[in-house]
Amino acid sequence: MKTKLISIVSATVLAWAAAAAPALAGTMNWDFYSLLNAQGLNNQDTGTNIDVFSQGSQTLYVAAASQQGSADATTECLGTWCLSGLDLWAKNAGTPSEQGLGLAHDPYGSGGEIYYPNGIGLYTAGISGHVSSFTIGSVQGTTMSGENWAVLGYNYNTGNWDTLGSGMGTSNGSGVVTYNGANLADYNLFVISQPNANLVNGSNDIVLMSMTTVPEPGTLALLAFGLAALGFTVIRRRNARTGA
Repeated sequence: MKTKLISIVSATVLAWAAAAAPALAGTMNWDFYSLLNAQGLNNQDTGTNIDVFSQGSQTLYVAAASQQGSADATTECLGTWCLSGLDLWAKNAGTPSEQGLGLAHDPYGSGGEIYYPNGIGLYTAGISGHVSSFTIGSVQGTTMSGENWAVLGYNYNTGNWDTLGSGMGTSNGSGVVTYNGANLADYNLFVISQPNANLVNGSNDIVLMSMTTVPEPGTLALLAFGLAALGFTVIRRRNARTGA
């Protein structure tokens, strides 16, 4: 009876695991350059301020965002950030650090990047897991443009946007920054922004290159339980056959 019960539980858990395979496979990379290309977009205005990206059963919602009170903000706001009237932009300047997701009408002539007082909003509730990192490009060094970046997360308890990470490109860097703070796991609504208007050499804009997500620890634990239960069942059956 115990063996039969364990067999049923194992079959149920493994059936669930098969359905959730994209999440269980480990880290999922959301490369916006590739995702935009899959939509037939390359270095151009996407024609909308909201987009939806899908990989398998996973869904990510993206929107142009502006700080409340700015010329680009609309009346649809959450705290200090609002849905923007700007379109999203499929950025491709030919080099890896200059490819990804930006905003139309970049005033610095960079062909569609994120610029103050605007940002890119991401809603990850359609993803089975949590965000583990963001990679931001076109973050030039202090001797060039002094370009800044910031990752914000919406705190549903306080109604505020928390600054999860921020910084500036280094003069000898590649123009690419990856932020992978552990605090990302506590949020599912983000804004990637260029946080100030201090200009050096007439440029102050960045591009969102990619985002990575990972399964929740509980999801992996449940898979491990299912596999262990299946293994136990196989051993019991084998022993029963041998005893017979």
